[in-house]
Amino acid sequence: MRTITARCLLLAALLLPGFAVSDELTDLLDMSEQLDKQDRQDFTALIEQAESCTRARDFRCSDNALAKAGKLPTNNKDRKRLQLATANLQAARQQVQQEEYAAVKKREAEKTAALEQQQAERKRRRREEEAAWDRERQADAARSSREIAHAFDKMNRDLSGFTAQQNRQMQRTGDLIAQNERSKREAREQEQARAERDRQAARAEADRAQAHRDAQLRADTDRRESEARERERQQQADATRQEADARRAQQESDRLAEAKARAGARDDYLSRVAGGTRLMGKTCFGEQHVLGTLPQITPRAVACVDVHFRAYCPGSSAAISGVIRNMQGMKTGCYGDTARIGHVACQAEALRVEVVAARACE
Repeated sequence: MRTITARCLLLAALLLPGFAVSDELTDLLDMSEQLDKQDRQDFTALIEQAESCTRARDFRCSDNALAKAGKLPTNNKDRKRLQLATANLQAARQQVQQEEYAAVKKREAEKTAALEQQQAERKRRRREEEAAWDRERQADAARSSREIAHAFDKMNRDLSGFTAQQNRQMQRTGDLIAQNERSKREAREQEQARAERDRQAARAEADRAQAHRDAQLRADTDRRESEARERERQQQADATRQEADARRAQQESDRLAEAKARAGARDDYLSRVAGGTRLMGKTCFGEQHVLGTLPQITPRAVACVDVHFRAYCPGSSAAISGVIRNMQGMKTGCYGDTARIGHVACQAEALRVEVVAARACE
């Protein structure tokens, strides 16, 4: 701006009558060149400032610098540089928007991945528990098999020892074999029967032990499954209880809000009734009464209204308080809604009556 002003002053000086080309003109031209040079320096500084602000993501700073640079006189090269800086600013703005969008998408993906990881971890723990139960069942079955095999081996060794002893005895008493054949045969049969009973007893004991272990294993499996079902049922019950608590809390909140709204509507209605009620004094049957009319306000938030008032004689500050109970505001004179007041120092018709409040009937 200052170079434009300087050029205007220079042109004005050239147009002055009697102005002669002299050293002063040369000085003015030099000054114009210096101002042009200063403008180019200012333009360059502003462009560099805008680019620096763009790189720093300070877009307001970039806009201000480019706006100031656009007001300076420029050539084609400067205009191209200004356009390039403006384009860089727009590109940086778009990049920031893209980065913000990418960050939002990344956070959503991380949440989804975390949820999937939790589900996979729960499945992995369940598979590990099932594998542990399988290993335990297999180990119990292997122990049972080993115990049964050991029992059979012991029984066979006992039987082999007994048979060897019998053979040695038969060798020593070979001459008595014929005589004692029947007794020995009976003895062998009895021993074999006893051995068979022992084998059957051992087998039955092993079967009972295996059945006990199988029952214990089934009981443990049933207990674990029952505990897992109980945990799941408890979790479902907790979730159901939380939902019920939330519904009760919402219902209580709705109830309080509704009660507050009703109270507000009632108070607003009574306030409007009090503001629109007009009361006056009247002598009825030799007594002094206060009567009046109620405003017609719909809907009626309160079915029954008591109107409280104060009455003053002219020029007096002494108030007489009263209430018109269950006032309907019917214009029937002394036969309508009135309230009898005590003796006052003026005629009832001269009373100034003001409404104090309208309240729900007690």
